[in-house]
Amino acid sequence: MPARCERRVEAGPRPAWVRGLRCHLDMSQREFADHLGVGRSTIEFWESGRYWPQGLTYKAILGAAQAAGYPPPPAPWEQDDYERYQQSA
Repeated sequence: MPARCERRVEAGPRPAWVRGLRCHLDMSQREFADHLGVGRSTIEFWESGRYWPQGLTYKAILGAAQAAGYPPPPAPWEQDDYERYQQSA
């Protein structure tokens, strides 16, 4: 595991999923933010549980997860997230 991913801050399943995806991709918060076209603070907010990706950014993060072979967001939000994803399409 990359050194930048060793420090664990558990804020719940969804923030842990975002952080897990970033670590799976072996990216820093800055690299992940650049990859998704958002600011580094946005990644920090997602990983702390303050916000959750929305709209096109949500599509981008799901696409990154799928391309990397990373599992979808955890239940109980999975169905809710999928419906939100479908509505934003």
